[in-house]
Amino acid sequence: MKLIFFTLFLLINSICSFSQNKISGNWYTFSSDMIKIIESKYDSTHIRNRNLEWNLLKIEDRNNLKILKTISKNDKIYYLLNDESKNNNKIVLSIIDNISTDISFRQPILDEEKTTFTNISSAEKFINNDTISRHGLIFYSEKEMNRIKSLVKIQTITKNDYLSYLKTLLEAKNEYKKNKKPEMNLMFLFLYLPNKAREILINLNYNAIISDRELNEIINKFNSDIEVQKIQAELNQF
Repeated sequence: MKLIFFTLFLLINSICSFSQNKISGNWYTFSSDMIKIIESKYDSTHIRNRNLEWNLLKIEDRNNLKILKTISKNDKIYYLLNDESKNNNKIVLSIIDNISTDISFRQPILDEEKTTFTNISSAEKFINNDTISRHGLIFYSEKEMNRIKSLVKIQTITKNDYLSYLKTLLEAKNEYKKNKKPEMNLMFLFLYLPNKAREILINLNYNAIISDRELNEIINKFNSDIEVQKIQAELNQF
C-alpha cells in the first residue's frame, strides 16, 4: 500500500511539474495606443498573436509562431520559435519567467545583438550561457483580465495613489536606463513604460485596461499640485 501511495505521489508531482513548464490559453499584455493590447494564444504547437482594441475587440492578426522546442531552465521557460509569416527557417527565442500560475508571467525584452538563430543547437548554446536579468513585459491570463476589469475606475484615483504611481514609474524608468543603450529609449517609450504604468495601476487596484488618453487625463486632475509637477517633469526627461 505504501508503494502505491508513493508511486501515486510521484505521478502527481510529475504531472504538476509538466503543467508548470507549459503555458496554455489566452494571455494579454498592454502597450501604448500605437499597439494597444496584444493577445497571445498558447497551445501545444503554436503561439498565435493578434492586436486588440482597448475594449478587447480584435483589430488584426499579427503572426503565428510555431513552437519548435521548449526548454525549462533556471525557473524560466525558453521557447524556440519560427515565425511562419516570414517564410524562413530562422529560430526566434522567447523567454518567460516570473510565472504566477493562472495570473501572470513576464516576457523579458531581448535586446542582445543576436537573438535569432539558424539552428536549434546554437539557440541551446545561448540558453545554456544565459545568466542575464532583463526587464520585461507583464502578460495576464484571461481570468486575471476579467478581475482587472472589475477594479476601481482610474478616474477615481486619489492623490496619494497617483503620487505612488508616479514615484514607482520613475523608479522603473531610472532602473531601466541604468543598463540600457541610448537607442533603447524608443523601446522604453512605446513598449516598456506603458506596460509598466498599467502594471503599477493594477497593483494599486485600479482598472488599467485604458487608453493613453484616459491615462493622460489623470495628469490634468492633479496638474496644479507642485509635488506631482516635479515628478512628472522628471518622468518626461530622457
